[in-house]
Amino acid sequence: MANFKNPTALLMQRMASAEKGQGSMAALMQKFFADNYGKTDLPKRVADFAIYDQQLVTGSTTVNFFDGAYSVNRTNFPGGSFVMPQSEHAIITGIRVLSGVNATLQSTDWAAGVSDPVVKNGTLTITSNGDTVATQIPGTVFRSELFGNAVAGAATIAGETDDNAGFWWLAEPIVLLGQTDIKSRFQFLAAPAVANTNVRVELHGIRFIGG
Repeated sequence: MANFKNPTALLMQRMASAEKGQGSMAALMQKFFADNYGKTDLPKRVADFAIYDQQLVTGSTTVNFFDGAYSVNRTNFPGGSFVMPQSEHAIITGIRVLSGVNATLQSTDWAAGVSDPVVKNGTLTITSNGDTVATQIPGTVFRSELFGNAVAGAATIAGETDDNAGFWWLAEPIVLLGQTDIKSRFQFLAAPAVANTNVRVELHGIRFIGG
C-alpha cells in the first residue's frame, strides 16, 4: 500500500486552533510558534520549501545527511551551514528520497525513489538538536515505481493511482526551529556495492524566509 497521506488539512487545523479567526498562513504560523516555542522575532513571509542533501553511499554502511562539511555541491540548506537560520522556523510535512549513479553528485540524473536493493533494505533515522523525531524509516517506503498509467521503460503497479514516487508524507509534521539542526542518518545492513551510487534526501514543507 502506497503512503500518500496529505497532512495539509491536519496542519491547518492544528495551527488554526491556536487562535480562531486568523486566516493567513503567516499569522497562523506566527501564533503557533509563539504559543509552543516562545515569542521570537519572525519574518512575515511564508514559503514552500524543498531542502536537500546528497551523498555518495557506495562502500558505506552509515551515511549522514545534513551533517559534516557543508558544500553547495551537495546541499541547498539555507544560511551556508546545516543549522537553520535564526527565526526561519520550518514545518516539515514530507520526506523524499532520490537516487542515481554517477561519478559526481553534480552530474547525477536523480530518479525519484530508491532502486538499489541494499539501500531499500536500509533505514533512515532523523534527529533535531539531538532529539529523535523519526526513527528507522525503511528504505522500501521511498518507492521508485511510477504509478498509474504506463510509461515507456518504467515499472508500474496495478491499481495504484498515486504518483508521489519517492515521497513519505508525515502524519505528524516535524518542527524545525531556527538555530537548530536536522541530521538524517541512513543505515545499511551491508555497504552498497554498485559504483558511484548516490542518494539525495529532501525535506519538504513550509517555512519562514528572511528578506
